[in-house]
Amino acid sequence: MDEIRHAWLNAWRKPDRRQIYTWAREDLNLQGDYRTKGKFHVETSRHLILPFNFALNDQVRMINLLKGVQTAGSLVGDIFFDWALKNQPAPMMMTYQSDDDAEQHYVTRIEPTLRATDVLWPILERVRKKRDLYQFPAMNVYFQGANMNSLQRKSIRYEVNDEVWDWKPGMLSEAWARTEGYQEISKIFNISQGGEEGTDWDMCWHDGRRYEWGWHCRECRHHQPLAFFSEMLDDSRTRAGIVWSDIRGRDGQRDIDRCAASARLRCCRCGREHPDEPATWEHVNTSGDYLCLDPDRSVTNVSLHWSSLVNGRYASLVREFLRANQIKKQGNTDPLKKFYQKKLAQMWSDAAAEEKVVLSLGEYLKEPALTAGYVPASIDREINRCITADFQEGRGSDTRHFIIVCRAWRDDGSSRLLWEGRLNTPADLYALQIALDVAPACVCVDGGHARNEVATWCARYGWTVLIGDDLETFPHTPRHRKRGEKPTQRPYSMRFKIDPRRGQVGQGRRFAHAFTWSNPTVKKLTWNLRHGRGARWELPTDLSADYKAQIDTEVRKRVLDKKTGRPRYWWVTLDENNHAWDCENMQTVFALMAGILAEDIEDETQKENSPTPSPDGSGGDVSKLLSGRPIAPHDQPQQLTLLE
Repeated sequence: MDEIRHAWLNAWRKPDRRQIYTWAREDLNLQGDYRTKGKFHVETSRHLILPFNFALNDQVRMINLLKGVQTAGSLVGDIFFDWALKNQPAPMMMTYQSDDDAEQHYVTRIEPTLRATDVLWPILERVRKKRDLYQFPAMNVYFQGANMNSLQRKSIRYEVNDEVWDWKPGMLSEAWARTEGYQEISKIFNISQGGEEGTDWDMCWHDGRRYEWGWHCRECRHHQPLAFFSEMLDDSRTRAGIVWSDIRGRDGQRDIDRCAASARLRCCRCGREHPDEPATWEHVNTSGDYLCLDPDRSVTNVSLHWSSLVNGRYASLVREFLRANQIKKQGNTDPLKKFYQKKLAQMWSDAAAEEKVVLSLGEYLKEPALTAGYVPASIDREINRCITADFQEGRGSDTRHFIIVCRAWRDDGSSRLLWEGRLNTPADLYALQIALDVAPACVCVDGGHARNEVATWCARYGWTVLIGDDLETFPHTPRHRKRGEKPTQRPYSMRFKIDPRRGQVGQGRRFAHAFTWSNPTVKKLTWNLRHGRGARWELPTDLSADYKAQIDTEVRKRVLDKKTGRPRYWWVTLDENNHAWDCENMQTVFALMAGILAEDIEDETQKENSPTPSPDGSGGDVSKLLSGRPIAPHDQPQQLTLLE
């Protein structure tokens, strides 16, 4: 009888017209793994008011929250679930990155809050669980992972999709399809940090009516976005937003901690600087409001953005940004990517880390190697030099020719371009080799085209064939392999032989030595060298127009792996005349094999092993094999071992 009485009273209960955040402050008791437990006070996080208002707006169907980490974005979805369970029960789906994430979220946050809340714990006492289905007295709720099996055969009114930046392609649209039976009354929350440009989450957020969290300056009351990067309205060359002093130590290096300590918030209109202190954080919160970027768009689909700046503590963000930039100069953009996605809540693209760098030319000229009377001379600290050549058949009236690059390498990984240009015949290439005093094995010719013909020249002159491949690494197995010893992974293959006369009269008499090298690994290293993110990469002032046009002809593009559905990056050719770029990549391969450039692919303990003798009796030392020049003190013999 009590159950019948309770159901009868609920059926005739007066609807609760309070705002969701008001209901949460008065009735909800947050417990579990929430940073702030107890009553919910939206006054301390005013950027959450508009999302809750949209949740009660009958015109709004989808709410996209692009937010910084630890800024209460996921809390919006949790409180909406608690409110709906008590006030407007209907079939609901709470979807996370994986089933384990969904289970952990329920156990560590949802359930403790339901138990601690007086108006909700009687409902919790009557719940029944069947795998990912929680059957509450008046509504079914699915706590599940974002996979195809979970996103089928359900009819849902409410939907909370959490951290969708990490979902596989297509899962968002599958989740949205579950609400088709409630098209006029459904409510969908998509809540996440920043992802990558071109993904489902990126397109979803940009399709909505966009709102940006802003603040008012104390001085001029100008309403502006709360942005880490901004500029003055009257001078685009002067920064606004979060600014800091460029403080350097005695060694000329930036003092990151002192720079971060000087962080302040600058108004983009009047230039007033607000110090990084609790009073400023409180002012930004209390004066904050959203700016609508697309007032002409429908309110059916809304997108809101706020960054980790809503938490204040600007110094910690500046410190993280400066350290990420410091690591970026070493060629690693992952920390900067995480900063953009997690702290700034922005979509990432390689363009965010890639500044267009104009070729920096040195104060020297190319070597006049083919002029009469030329005498080659080593550069300072030179330990090796290499010629790389890309053979071309020629089109139309153009004749067959080679595109050539010659570099001298120092022991610290820096290099100087000595000569670049075009030669027509293998005999011309041989003459350049003699003139520049380059060892025969240090002349590397691209074998990706006309391989047998290239191998014929290389076998005749003692040159090396290099062949690009899409694999990232190649296994190197010692000749006398110990049981359980794993192959070493390197960005180039073990040495192998090419018989240019194979299957013809004269086969087996003369061979060319060859290596396969990794396109993705080597091209990333070359790109870093070209853009000043590695050792010094010197270029002469009299570079040819062809070299300048061909050196920037490939870019890294984001593509989706068809097997895994995950994004990966691939090098895309913008212009087929990319021969100088190919030659510079082969220069990088040479430097890797010679131990001049290091690639952290193998285990460090494996580098301490002594070299295994190679079948040709060279001792496996690539530096000696390629040039006969002395090895730099820092060279690692095991890295230089080449075995058949």
